[in-house]
Amino acid sequence: MRNDPYTSYTARRSLALAYGLACHGLFVLGVGMMIFQMYFGMSRSFGTLIAPWSWAVNTLLILQFPLAHSVLLSKPGRKLLRYLAPPADASALSSTSYVIVASAQVLLLFSAW
Repeated sequence: MRNDPYTSYTARRSLALAYGLACHGLFVLGVGMMIFQMYFGMSRSFGTLIAPWSWAVNTLLILQFPLAHSVLLSKPGRKLLRYLAPPADASALSSTSYVIVASAQVLLLFSAW
């Protein structure tokens, strides 16, 4: 296969577009779920657990967001984010990968609370 610069450019643009759509889509879903849950006073979810399991799961849900943020913002975390994209685009897409992970966390937090 020939290494055509136009094809490479088109593929990279398509990849960036896909990452951007995933980033914005998950952000909208996460914020939408947060608004939904806040409107209903955090009383709706996909199911309920009895104590003490409910306390354990809620604690994990609360802790996963700041802990993952702290890890991903560290030097090893930034390296980890680069593995979420192809090597040629890893540096350019690392911040987008960060927002994808953060948005998925917000969606998880508010949908499973």
